[in-house]
This record gives sequence, C-alpha cells and structure tokens, in this order.
Amino acid sequence: MRVDYPRELDDFESLLAERDLILVAHRDGEAIGYISVVLSTSKSIGIISDIAVLRRFRRQGVGSAMILAVQATLSEKGIHQVQLEMQSKNHPAIELANKLGFEFSGFSDRYYYNQDIALFFRRRL
Repeated sequence: MRVDYPRELDDFESLLAERDLILVAHRDGEAIGYISVVLSTSKSIGIISDIAVLRRFRRQGVGSAMILAVQATLSEKGIHQVQLEMQSKNHPAIELANKLGFEFSGFSDRYYYNQDIALFFRRRL
C-alpha cells in the first residue's frame, strides 16, 4: 500500500491547526519526517495519528526516534499512555509498533476514507 506524503500544503496547514503536538525530524537541514499527536478528550492518552518518513530515510530508525520523542514529551506532560493508529495493510507500521512494545488494543471497520480497517495499538509510558 502506498500513502502519498508529504501531504498537499493546504492539508498540512489544517493538520497543524488540528493537532496538539507535531514533531519534525531533520537531517542535514532537510525535513525528513513528521509525527502528529492529538490528545484524547480526557487528556489521558496521546494518540499518534500521523507518522511519515521520506522513502529514502525509512528503515534507518527515524520513525522509532520520533515515537520515542513523542513518548518522552507526553510523559513530561503527565500523560501515561500513547496510542498508535494505522491502516490494517500497513505492515511496516505494525512491525514498528510491536518492536517498540505497543500492544494491539482494537480495530475499527471502514475507519479511513478508503473504507480500510484501522488498527489501534497502545503502550503505557
């Protein structure tokens, strides 16, 4: 499965307004990835809803580093759980979640615009 990133500029600007936290990974002055987080309505869970790394930088630890940075930031803010959401066909993301100690916590049918299933993984901080 292929997801187009980066998003269109208009989409990215609206993303900035809708998220509680966005971190951008840089290498040699170039933005190579980003991760975005929304807080649950109770402010007790940080939900990672977007994580993207430029193709040529994948499988080099960038995604892991961004997730670890989010976890540290959330922990500093007193938030003790983090959730990842991903499409059911996103096998690299599923592998990453498992590698970082996330546990499967549920799914939602037809969650995405393309009617794909969303998988949810959680981890206590």
